[in-house]
Parts: sequence; C-alpha cells; structure tokens
Amino acid sequence: MTCRILLSSLFFVFAIVRPALTQAPAHESTIDGKWEATVTTQGGAQVTRFEFKNGNGEVTGTVTEGKAQPVVINSGRLEGNTLTFGTSQVPRGGGDSIVRTWTGTIIGAGDSIKLICKSVDGGSESQELEAKRVP
Repeated sequence: MTCRILLSSLFFVFAIVRPALTQAPAHESTIDGKWEATVTTQGGAQVTRFEFKNGNGEVTGTVTEGKAQPVVINSGRLEGNTLTFGTSQVPRGGGDSIVRTWTGTIIGAGDSIKLICKSVDGGSESQELEAKRVP
C-alpha cells in the first residue's frame, strides 16, 4: 500500500514538472520583433523603436530614438527574463560617441519590456521606459 502511494505521488509530480522542463519560457520566443516606447522629453513626446532578434540568448537588432538613424545593438544578452545590451552613437554635430547600457525586464508572457537606459560616461541621468510590441 505504501509503495503504491509513493508511486502515485511520484507519477503526479513527474506529470506536473516534466512539461515545465520541456517548454521554453514564453519571453525567449516572443522577444523577436518590433517594439516601441514613448518617452516624454522637454521637447515633447519621443518614440523610441527597438527591433530585437534572439538567437540562443544572444540578442541583436537596432534602437531608433526619435528621428535619429538606427543604432546597432551590441553585446545583447537574454538570460531568463533579463535583457541587457549596449549602444554607441555619434552625436549629430560630431564628437565623442554616446555609449549607453540598457537593462530590461520582460513582463508577463512578453507583452512589454521595462527598460532602464544609462549613459556610460555618467553625464546624464538614467531613463526608464516601457516598450510594447508593435505589428
């Protein structure tokens, strides 16, 4: 009797745990594509566009802020629900590149990404934004 209960318990646990182990987390397969975040600036609302492609945790793509040219994502990583990447952009008037680090958290099943952008030189404050998927 005890052996039968133990086997039934093990079967129940296996039936619940096994599907969870074989499925990839939803965010890893849903990060690919286009995303937008609207940020309020001194000059008004500005749309930041992201395009992501995840390949086994290595994230590539671009970031486009307002009317600027797209900037290539470098050192992109997706680990669990945490997205990290960097960007480097030459200012319109020339000069030293603006280097930024981005850290994001995938929310829910990949419906949005909460991002924090920081300037590497420490010259500006960090910026928080939330990107939503766009068709």
